[in-house]
Amino acid sequence: MLRCAPSRRSRSSSPSRLLLAISLLALATLWLAGCRTVTTPQAPSAINLLIQVKDYRQGTTHVGMHFATQQNDTIEFVSGETAACNNTFLKYDSSPLEQLISYGSYVGEVPDVGAGGIYTFAYAPAQGGGDRIKIPVKAVHAPVHATYPASGATVPLPGDDPLIIRYDPSTLDHTAILAVLNDSRGKFTLTLPARETGTLTITHDQTQDFQPGPGLISLARVTTRTVAGTAFHQVTVEYDNITSVPVTWR
Repeated sequence: MLRCAPSRRSRSSSPSRLLLAISLLALATLWLAGCRTVTTPQAPSAINLLIQVKDYRQGTTHVGMHFATQQNDTIEFVSGETAACNNTFLKYDSSPLEQLISYGSYVGEVPDVGAGGIYTFAYAPAQGGGDRIKIPVKAVHAPVHATYPASGATVPLPGDDPLIIRYDPSTLDHTAILAVLNDSRGKFTLTLPARETGTLTITHDQTQDFQPGPGLISLARVTTRTVAGTAFHQVTVEYDNITSVPVTWR
């Protein structure tokens, strides 16, 4: 969940971490004005939970759980509560970089469960605080197939003519797509989440700081849904299918 919004262009040594940050724009309605953290124990019925799955299909999957009050203040557990996914305990992360990505989330890497698999997220309250709560999240098998540019292609930076990224669109409900582009120095630009039409457009003003040379185009198909019938006040699941296309800018 984006708590402190990053600038449009920044530096990052890791394109995958950068994409993790930007893909959360799909939940723009959850952006918050501040970065307040609450450590007072909260009953599950008072907690809003955002579950995040970032599926790169690279053997492991980045997952996260962000707990917030109904006033959208981040909750940090200090009384023995735990968060886990597929029996892997998730670590609270509030580092400076994480504050731009999913401020105060419990994050970790778990083995990819594959198409049809289940990621089981679990919250355990402090001792004596009630039963463990489990939320199964089925893998959304909807990889993005980019048709232009091709992997390894040399691609002109946008000038008078924009760069048109082409991909095979999906008809999944509650799904949007976005692109993140970066150069070898970590400069990046992005598109806002949009309905799938098969194309995304990048203009000159978005890449005017890019340098020719190695770069990356990453496409994220973001599917969101709410989960009813849990002990939490609200549960939102964001599942991102992410495809990265290495290119050479010229």
